[in-house]
Amino acid sequence: MAFDFSQIIFQSIINSIKIAPALWLMILALLFAATAIWVFKLLHLAKADIFKIDKMSGEEFETFLEILFRNDGFKVNHTGSSNKYKGDWGADLIIEKNGIKTSVQAKRWKWMVTEKSVQEVVTSKAQYGCQGAMVITNSHFSYHAKHLARVNNVLLWDRNTLASEILRIRKQNKREQ
Repeated sequence: MAFDFSQIIFQSIINSIKIAPALWLMILALLFAATAIWVFKLLHLAKADIFKIDKMSGEEFETFLEILFRNDGFKVNHTGSSNKYKGDWGADLIIEKNGIKTSVQAKRWKWMVTEKSVQEVVTSKAQYGCQGAMVITNSHFSYHAKHLARVNNVLLWDRNTLASEILRIRKQNKREQ
């Protein structure tokens, strides 16, 4: 006699629905909540124009960040355009506010940002006389990049943090107008 596994599986599903309807309701509620969170994150990223940033060139992204920091009250030096040594020494922007200079490495990437970017921005601090360092990306950071940033006190802005900061600065500037 051959076993009909599909009939056994179907009967098991029917029995589990009869036995644990509360469990199924909880599973459906969790799926609904997860979907709602996912949609909220997508809307948050869209509102901050992250999907437009994803299409920018690296230079356009640097210019975008330069304007963003100026709108947040920072003095900004775009190193690539003013460097007489033909190279940015690991920093794309030097931002300054309240007497604190920070070296910024901008990475408009499709892939995960690695520890190399953190190493570069750490090296640039001495070159530019900065007290702080940060790496900003429209993507995400690898485990090693996060670890190296943590031990070197480097601030990391991934795509979610960048979106939040864009929205914060826009809201702040609307209130000031």
